[in-house]
Amino acid sequence: MAASNLRFLKIVTAVVNLLFFISGVALITVGAYALHDELSALTSVTLSVGMIILGCLVTIISFLGCLGSIRESPGMLKAYATFTFLFIVCEVAIGITAYLMRDDIPEIAQKSWSRLHEEDQDAIEDLQNRFKCCGWSTTDDHSVPTENCPAATGFTESCSASIISFIESNLAYIATAGIVIAVLQILCFGFSCFMISRINRNRQHERMVEESRHLNRRDEGYNTYV
Repeated sequence: MAASNLRFLKIVTAVVNLLFFISGVALITVGAYALHDELSALTSVTLSVGMIILGCLVTIISFLGCLGSIRESPGMLKAYATFTFLFIVCEVAIGITAYLMRDDIPEIAQKSWSRLHEEDQDAIEDLQNRFKCCGWSTTDDHSVPTENCPAATGFTESCSASIISFIESNLAYIATAGIVIAVLQILCFGFSCFMISRINRNRQHERMVEESRHLNRRDEGYNTYV
């Protein structure tokens, strides 16, 4: 019964870690895409790089969890549980920081737009074409071309509202993905701790059985000798 329970727990842990691994690959993919997107210049390249690093850590930790559960290695599972716990703590800290900074998005985007207008006007033009707009707060605010942008492009709306809305909606998706990953991590942490306990208990039971057999064999040998 104990062996079957441990086998079931091993399968569940492996499956959950597989989902965890897939989510890590997804984070790497999304981060790499965002890194080469013009919008990353308006928010922060750090966010895209952070997603890639986070995805790499997720895949490594999930692989460690899968390997530890398959091999029934308490040492690997303890390391996995420790890393997972630290990971959850870091995610909570990052989530709280991001939540507190959510109102700063318009200001950050506006400053980034102004900087980008000075450094890379082609990127500004690409963003204007993408969102069918001109300038930032007004149609002539750091627009390309700098004067009478609506006449040149046919776009009559400024870009701030549509771009900020797009950024906020994508951040909401990222937050949702983060919550899903956190839930998976909590499940993985719980399963790994429970599995460590069961493995240690089973091994202790096996040692006791082996010692009992050894004592029985010794007693049988003694009785035969007598």
